[in-house]
Amino acid sequence: MSTDADDLTPAMQRYLMAIVDVRRDASVTTGEIARELGCSPPSVSEMLHRLEEAGHLVRHGALRRGGWRLTTRGWSQVAAIRRRQSVLELFLRSCLRMDAAEAVHEAAQLGPSVSRALERRLCDAVWPVGRPCGATAGTGDDPTAVLVGRFATQTDRSASPSLPTLGT
Repeated sequence: MSTDADDLTPAMQRYLMAIVDVRRDASVTTGEIARELGCSPPSVSEMLHRLEEAGHLVRHGALRRGGWRLTTRGWSQVAAIRRRQSVLELFLRSCLRMDAAEAVHEAAQLGPSVSRALERRLCDAVWPVGRPCGATAGTGDDPTAVLVGRFATQTDRSASPSLPTLGT
């Protein structure tokens, strides 16, 4: 089973992230997701059912009063999306010298459209020696693993911690 967000459309990725943004560890209703995304409840319902069929969501509770929760596969996809956004944030801050708030916003907008191949190239641009801060040579560390660890538990992504920058 792939944990790469490449098998999801950008819209599907936005829906998964909206679910996490609305209510991280609890069921979220179709109406709450619709308000978060600015979409109509019927279109949200259709996408949620597609995500359920793909194994990313599960319905909890009664049909009318129940909600939706991410499955293990859904959480794996969220981790891949966050990893990608974190790489983008670091690239935007260290290479393009964006301020933190702008980088967070742009990374959230661009992230769903960035392929895994481009993500790897961005990693190479930010970490030319192939090792992020904290990773050790020869351990086979994924260059994005440190970022996932730093940002995966973050519930308010607008308050991004200070990211390392390349030399001035």
